[in-house]
Amino acid sequence: MNYLELISNDEDINNESYKKEEFNSLKVLNISISLTNFEETELKDSIYENVHFDKVNFNNCDLSNTKFIECSFHSCNINNSKLLGTMFNNCRITKLNINNSVCKYINLVDLKTKELTIKDSDLTESSLFNIELNKTIFDNVNFTKSEIEEMSLKGIDLSTCKINNIKISPKALKGVIIDQFQALDLIRLLEVEIKE
Repeated sequence: MNYLELISNDEDINNESYKKEEFNSLKVLNISISLTNFEETELKDSIYENVHFDKVNFNNCDLSNTKFIECSFHSCNINNSKLLGTMFNNCRITKLNINNSVCKYINLVDLKTKELTIKDSDLTESSLFNIELNKTIFDNVNFTKSEIEEMSLKGIDLSTCKINNIKISPKALKGVIIDQFQALDLIRLLEVEIKE
């Protein structure tokens, strides 16, 4: 894919508002985007590398197949948006809220988080790998057929989430909070047989 390089180095974006715009197939490097709102805007098939997002809101946006590499997110919100196949790789997250969004096939890899909340969202067949979870909330998240590896869910409450056919190591499960029905879904991971 050929990327149009839109912004790099000294062209920061501050206190802007975009509505019904298309910023697809872009490569954005080494900038800060702050106090900015994106509404009903497409930001698909792009790469954001070493971009600092500060107090940025994405409402009813499409960020599908976009890669965020070595980015930071501070006090940001993603609401009612599409993140199909989106990747967050080696990012630092300090207060990011993802609400009511379709995040199927999302990849969250090598993240350091402080205050990550994902609520009322679909993460079917997503991958979560090597994430440091601090003050993390998953509320009514669909993790069906998702894969969770090389991380600890200790103290994380998944009791409101769908975890059917989740792939997760017993080590990652240690200390997770689930309800009694979810326990039946997870017992198969212990490779035991239940006699009725």
